[in-house]
Amino acid sequence: MRKTITINLDTSKYRLPTQEEIDDAKKFILKRGNVASSLESLIDNILVEAAGEIAHICLKYNIPAKDFTMTANKQMFSEVESVMDRIDEEIMSLIQGYSTKVANDKNRKKLLAAYIASLGRGNNNLQDTLDGYLYRYLYDLEAIIASMKLSMENNAKLSSATIVAKIKSSQHSIYTTPEVRSAMSAKNLAMMQATYIRTHGNHSSDGVPLSSIGVSNSNANNVVNMAKTTLAMAWMKNLAIEFQEDNEIVGFWVARGSSYDCKICNSQVGFHSKDDLDGLPLYHSHCQCFAIPIYGMGSEEADLSGINFNS
Repeated sequence: MRKTITINLDTSKYRLPTQEEIDDAKKFILKRGNVASSLESLIDNILVEAAGEIAHICLKYNIPAKDFTMTANKQMFSEVESVMDRIDEEIMSLIQGYSTKVANDKNRKKLLAAYIASLGRGNNNLQDTLDGYLYRYLYDLEAIIASMKLSMENNAKLSSATIVAKIKSSQHSIYTTPEVRSAMSAKNLAMMQATYIRTHGNHSSDGVPLSSIGVSNSNANNVVNMAKTTLAMAWMKNLAIEFQEDNEIVGFWVARGSSYDCKICNSQVGFHSKDDLDGLPLYHSHCQCFAIPIYGMGSEEADLSGINFNS
């Protein structure tokens, strides 16, 4: 959070915000970030444990590395699908729960739940977007499992336990692991059947319609980032509703919450009318800008005369 902000208002129309109002606006963004971090940790743990579980399933089946795909064996794929169906439900439940945690009553929670259900990438809703990222996540696992099988075939000292541990620890960097890079080398690429080995980790040709903006080639990252962005959007939606319902609020002042030189955020700093509640931050997925409610001169007088506030 920036330590100093400057608020310039026409004090013939608007009451200067109190220090408490400024602090509350900052605390809201900090709390949102803390809750998002908790959500990230929980989802990351689910993905890591699922990776280990799926790796263990796949290593039970004697499929050579060059022939390994998730659908190479019907029974194996059925077991893997059960894991994927379970984590899909678990992750969606977490996103819904943490995104609506900001609401104080059941009706507001229902409203926010309906709002986030409509959110997604491209023309997809939230569930379709999550399904798309998890589909790609599964085939990220296919790539690293095939690569680990190849390493195991070339090195009899590698145990299944070592392979599973390596897969679990590589969730956010699959395509930079030595084993995957080796599988994608000219020597091995022609014989490998795993989808993302053959495309060198390029996901653009797999037929899953997802926006490319901000998308990583690690789908563990994409699942986590999508969840955190959804949460942030829901919390800001709730704030917009609170501002709308307070008849004394006439607008809001946007202040930077970080020192990063962002042209988008810089352009939004200043006063916004209450008619512009759709213009509340989030201006991008990592936005830390905060919105301070502004009241008209008819509101309770503030015991402040300056326009510079130190936080």
